[in-house]
Amino acid sequence: VGSEMCIRDSELPAQLLRQYPSMLEGLHSAEGGRLFCPCSRLEQYQDLAKLSAAGARHNVWRGVVSEGGREVSVVLKEFDLGPTSERGAMRKRCRTMQREVNTLARLKHPNVIQVQLFFLQEDKNRLLCYVRFPLFPGGDLERWLETEEGQEASMVQVVLLDALRGLEHVHYHGIVHCDVKAANVLLSERQADGHRRGVLADFELSRAGQHRRGPGRGVEGSAEEFFQAEDGIRDRSPSRG
Repeated sequence: VGSEMCIRDSELPAQLLRQYPSMLEGLHSAEGGRLFCPCSRLEQYQDLAKLSAAGARHNVWRGVVSEGGREVSVVLKEFDLGPTSERGAMRKRCRTMQREVNTLARLKHPNVIQVQLFFLQEDKNRLLCYVRFPLFPGGDLERWLETEEGQEASMVQVVLLDALRGLEHVHYHGIVHCDVKAANVLLSERQADGHRRGVLADFELSRAGQHRRGPGRGVEGSAEEFFQAEDGIRDRSPSRG
């Protein structure tokens, strides 16, 4: 995805690559393509609008970028890695970003959100990382349930089944999401059948699970055990803003 936005290696921001190589290791897509797009800049995105609420853990932006001769709407999640002079603190903050990107790079499923690319950018002596995701025009399940459309039982059932399929895929790969809630299920635009599709998102708190994978069975155990694993690890995780 990012190849059209990048330029030749000789024109890469060499200083960033030299200073922060450990932050770029192992960040590949599930298909083997590089997710790091070193020449991307926030300024390449038009019509930037802030989606995150005041006091949120991360700034989240909606923007439009030109790719392949068409305008593409995307979401950019901003990770503030801290002052460039504080290397130790930056490495710790980088682990949060790495966990989410690396987890999603392992997962490829229509009901699990996909990372498109990420890039680093310095701003006033702070290092910022922007992780790019597709924009889901239906918003999140929490808000959608408050709308008239979200009151239709058949519509809700389709979205919830999609989210469960995504969660089953996550568990099959030995990962526990740790933050399953309505706000972390995103909705597509309405499809040809009149329904929206649900996609599981926000893997920042995800962890490797304790269950074994069984061939064709995902993480072994019942659906109740899946959710007990989610609840148990989420209860032990630090609270989020």
